[in-house]
Amino acid sequence: ADAVQRVAGIVPARPSVRDVEVVGSFVEGGLIEGTGVYYGGKRGQCQYTWFRESENRTDWVKIEDVVMSSYTPTREDVGLRLKFVFTPVSDQGVVGDGDAAITGEIVAADPLVVNLVIAGTLQEDCDLRADADYCGGREGDSALQWMRQEEVGDTMSFVKIADATTSHYQPGIAYTGKYLCVRYVPFRDYGVRGDMKT
Repeated sequence: ADAVQRVAGIVPARPSVRDVEVVGSFVEGGLIEGTGVYYGGKRGQCQYTWFRESENRTDWVKIEDVVMSSYTPTREDVGLRLKFVFTPVSDQGVVGDGDAAITGEIVAADPLVVNLVIAGTLQEDCDLRADADYCGGREGDSALQWMRQEEVGDTMSFVKIADATTSHYQPGIAYTGKYLCVRYVPFRDYGVRGDMKT
């Protein structure tokens, strides 16, 4: 008769991760994703940590409050590299050694202005303010121009208000009953121009 030897059940290996990489759009405002291949039993709640290269490029600074495998690079990341650390954790809570991947430098997006609004009290001699969110690297000398609605021939159009080129403006009595708008042309710190927003 054949002899059969019984052995104890196979136990999971210690959690580990291989082939860690970062994929996606390495542009400010783009989406990047850290990935890796998990080994070591059933996968649990693995840990993901993102780091930003320090300005002097000698150290890594943890990006707080980012615990997902995906990340959207911000203006603070432009010109720097990012590091993604994948720490494997089994469904039994066993934590393995993490592995990391480092990106190339994050590139500034094209200059863009979003959420442009006129804030303040719409009343003569009250301060109005053009508020907007800028994206596209470090903002340079973006151009703002306040405009008023005027009748030109048979049509109504907006014309420039002289010397009204800052984010604040106080309309005088001549503008009572008129519509105002502001045009914003975003510029990056070294002169790259974005599309105008009104």
